[in-house]
Amino acid sequence: VKGEGSIFEQRPGLWRGVLELGTVNGKRVRKTYLGKTRKEVAQQLAAAVTDKSRGKAVVVASSQTVEDYLESWLESIGKGKVREGTLQRYEEIVRKHLVPELGTIRLDRLTPARVQALMDAKSSEWDPHRKKVLAPRTVGRIRDVLRNALNQAVDLDLIPKNPAVRVRIPRVPFAETQVLTPAQAMQLVAEARTDPRGALYITALMVGLRQGELLALTWKDVDFENRTLHVRQSIRRVKGGLEVSETKTSRSRRTVRMPELVAEVLLEHREAQLKEFEVGGMKLEDINELNLVFTNSLGRPIDASSALQKWFKDFLVAAGLPP
Repeated sequence: VKGEGSIFEQRPGLWRGVLELGTVNGKRVRKTYLGKTRKEVAQQLAAAVTDKSRGKAVVVASSQTVEDYLESWLESIGKGKVREGTLQRYEEIVRKHLVPELGTIRLDRLTPARVQALMDAKSSEWDPHRKKVLAPRTVGRIRDVLRNALNQAVDLDLIPKNPAVRVRIPRVPFAETQVLTPAQAMQLVAEARTDPRGALYITALMVGLRQGELLALTWKDVDFENRTLHVRQSIRRVKGGLEVSETKTSRSRRTVRMPELVAEVLLEHREAQLKEFEVGGMKLEDINELNLVFTNSLGRPIDASSALQKWFKDFLVAAGLPP
């Protein structure tokens, strides 16, 4: 009976059940169940009929490969659902780590064992760029991207369950954070007062913003009268340069107190910034279009992943502080 299914013996010891699901684009759509006994197949078929009657989708095998699906997933989330930088990181993981290993496998045939084998292989894979094996955190990101993508495949009824959910990854080793002592913090402040980038270092030390938030501060965000800083945006590296955009969540947008010393060094920094460009015969607003508090010598955003790290490390070494 249509919608209820039929069962027959395909060969001795193998029974087949077929559930008719109607037509799609003029083609009959059927779901097949196999078992060693008629009773086993009948139970599978009855469960599927019950799911169908309750409106639950019955997953039908597709020829779509993992690569096909991941490419369509990237396209779907790229339509304003994630930030540009996040999308670029996902694309790199998909095309560098997932597609080469899993791309040709049919999506509905991807198993937890195959995903686990990939994670195990990645745990010992050599990274020629960094000249060491992939870090556990990197392997974790690979697993997370695949798991997120396959969660959507489950939501779309392309697969019945996510084969990446229970996959294990290497444990991320605990890295003890090196904290400055009160005496070292005072030494940093003293040394920074005579450094051209001292205002940046002192603000970072005493306010505690994330790097991206600190480097995206504008003079509009600095309230000297009430001694507060308004955190509204962040800066991050994306393909082709640096991007300044709103913080990821509403909780990240906040107002923080500005210690008196920070207010003092920022006022001095503001005056020095104006003089620096005036000496060069330039208007600050023409050079520093984003009105950023902290810029490089050309009035452009600072790249935290390269320039700032080198500057700060050199500063700490010169100050006799642990880098």
